[in-house]
Amino acid sequence: MYQRRRTLFEHQEVACQTLGFHWLSDAQRRALVRVLRAELTRTSDRQRLLQFARRWLYEHRLIVLRERDLQMMISKAIRQHEAGLARTIVEAVDSLLLAQWRATMTRPHERGTTVQSWLWATPAKHSSRQIEEVIERIELLTALGVDRHLTDLPDAILRRYARRLAARAPAVAARIAEPARTIEVACFLRYCLLTQTDHLLLMVRRRVVSCSGTSLILRISVARMRSPSSAMPSNSRASASQMRILVAVNSAKGVKHINGCIDHNFLSMPVNPWCRRILCASRELLPRR
Repeated sequence: MYQRRRTLFEHQEVACQTLGFHWLSDAQRRALVRVLRAELTRTSDRQRLLQFARRWLYEHRLIVLRERDLQMMISKAIRQHEAGLARTIVEAVDSLLLAQWRATMTRPHERGTTVQSWLWATPAKHSSRQIEEVIERIELLTALGVDRHLTDLPDAILRRYARRLAARAPAVAARIAEPARTIEVACFLRYCLLTQTDHLLLMVRRRVVSCSGTSLILRISVARMRSPSSAMPSNSRASASQMRILVAVNSAKGVKHINGCIDHNFLSMPVNPWCRRILCASRELLPRR
């Protein structure tokens, strides 16, 4: 159509001027990187980020750059986003504790796998043994102090980096460079704590609801629970291992026992908050008599 190539460029320039489109300035490039960083809190898919960048340019009447340039800006936004996220984690978590978290991930577990694989495993059934294993995972994570840190990180961020770490073999994940290693380990542990807690509450609910009539009771073993009048040392804290939920017999007796445990100021005892939460949930799920 165009015998003189320069004519094509001149016509394109006239069309851009007529429509009010212009090239990006340095300030607008920085603005695009900032909005890409904000979009990273919702998605990490590069194709979606590419579409987002093109849409943002069009909405601001800016000439859409070639894909290579946009990919470079996306990579820059990802680096800045991860650097800021790692800085947040380092400021919130002590360096010694972070080192302990990293070492724990590759530590062998008694079940023949690494702690990373063991924490990521999903309960296959809702048996008492599976419930105990979930409680063991929660115990480990709370002992590492995961429940006291990173409470402000969005769930989408936790899920993204946790799944990214879980997709790698532990030996490979241990060689990931910083700051990605710190981000993935912290998000993985926090996400595991949240998911394991959800699993535990769901498993307890299903075990309780699946039983009916005289076949329902929750037998709860807590330190000194059989003797409510005995004082619990103020400097001690019953761990989740002191609480085991087993399906047994005689629902009327079970309801009376659980209500009695709560009535004897159990909620004020220095018990692990996960145990207290499960006990309260169990009481609500028991049938009214």
